[in-house]
Amino acid sequence: MVDFIGRAVETTNSIAGLLGHKRAKYGDGNFDKHGLRGILIRMDDKMSRLDNIVGFQDIKSDEIPHALEELQDIAGYAVAAIMRIEGTWKDADV
Repeated sequence: MVDFIGRAVETTNSIAGLLGHKRAKYGDGNFDKHGLRGILIRMDDKMSRLDNIVGFQDIKSDEIPHALEELQDIAGYAVAAIMRIEGTWKDADV
């Protein structure tokens, strides 16, 4: 039997690594300038891209990597939003 919690931890660790990489690469400027609203706008943009990939049909196998990338970014933005609300975003080193 597959360990659900273990798989979820692997997935969230991967997303945390991606978030850290992007924060190191792009910085905090956009989040600082636009705050939580800016994060929500980026999430909405990612949702629109995901909707364009998936549409109203089952996802095609060649589209899976693109869909996964958008979903990982959405999850990363959600983590960033939670950290900003909790006040832990600025305290965390990259």
